[in-house]
Amino acid sequence: MTKNMKRSEVILMVLQVPLDFLLLILAGISAYYLRFEDRIVALRPVIFKLTLLDFLQIVFLVGLGWLFIFAFAGLYSTNPNRKLSRDLTRVILACSAGLAVVAVYVMFTQQLFDSRFLVAAGWIFAVVYVSFGRILMRGIKGLLYRAGIGLRKVAIVGNEEAARNVVIFLRKHRELGYSVVGEFLNFNNGVGEEMDKLMIDEVIFINPRASEKETLAA
Repeated sequence: MTKNMKRSEVILMVLQVPLDFLLLILAGISAYYLRFEDRIVALRPVIFKLTLLDFLQIVFLVGLGWLFIFAFAGLYSTNPNRKLSRDLTRVILACSAGLAVVAVYVMFTQQLFDSRFLVAAGWIFAVVYVSFGRILMRGIKGLLYRAGIGLRKVAIVGNEEAARNVVIFLRKHRELGYSVVGEFLNFNNGVGEEMDKLMIDEVIFINPRASEKETLAA
């Protein structure tokens, strides 16, 4: 169970928002310049007169809207244990939802510029760039953990060999973000008080023979 978030986790979570926004803007710029590539123009001539500045104004508003979609998709969750694979899946789903909103807007407003290519290319770039941003941020977090910054204090409760293996594994892989500060054979009131003194962030309970009452107490 998690008691609180480390300051480093909060900072990285807050920084994720402007990073996502910048990457969405970059995705729009990439789509715009791709449309004017010679090979693309040869396949389909450009029939609109939309300057990069005008297009950026549109992308800016769309990017802000997509950030709200990202938030609703849980991409800014405070859960420090969320998996990267789940985040990347949500990025695809959130970008697809944003694409659907933009497509509906284009359809009803009947935009005259070559919107279909820009929208589709922008979606692809957005998925790639935002996913890269997530991987980058996860890598930075791993480096901080290896340096001992932002580690969550964890207590292991259990007298089985599996409990000892978990302790060895977590101490070997600091990039997971855990610092084992306590090992206990079982949970009782005395152990609970000791955990409070150690300011434990999480408790990992490993005891297949434990009673339901003891498990719930931990």
